[in-house]
Amino acid sequence: SWHNGSAGTFFAWATIWPQPQFKLAVVVLTNAENGEPACMEATDLLFCTATGIEGDARVAAIVRDWIRRIQAGTFDQSKVIPDLAKFMVQVRGQFRSLGEVSVLQFLERRVEGTSQVFSYRAIFQRGILRLVIGFDPTGIVTYFGVQPDSV
Repeated sequence: SWHNGSAGTFFAWATIWPQPQFKLAVVVLTNAENGEPACMEATDLLFCTATGIEGDARVAAIVRDWIRRIQAGTFDQSKVIPDLAKFMVQVRGQFRSLGEVSVLQFLERRVEGTSQVFSYRAIFQRGILRLVIGFDPTGIVTYFGVQPDSV
């Protein structure tokens, strides 16, 4: 639902976006004539609240943790769609041979369906990979891709 009001050239919009599956309602307040940019930020906020991912630093920490867990073979397969779990097991040896990640450089963030997808350049002790990982609103990994990269 929405409500607006104005006084001269001042506009006020309030947008309420209920999300009962998360027991959450997002309220967007903006002075813009078109509330669309704020609504996009509210979508990001909802995703971050639902998954516990709160901005780029938090996402990078989660990605680093996934890399460590893939290398160790200790990632939680219930947090990954089945086909990706098999792929993560297959790339374990490659990830282990690269050593620890020294730099995780953020490249891009996009939305694919209901997933937020993040791209990074991962600089390991012995190699560089482009790493792409996507999370659905519940935090399940829905996309995972790697390819050789360079600086």
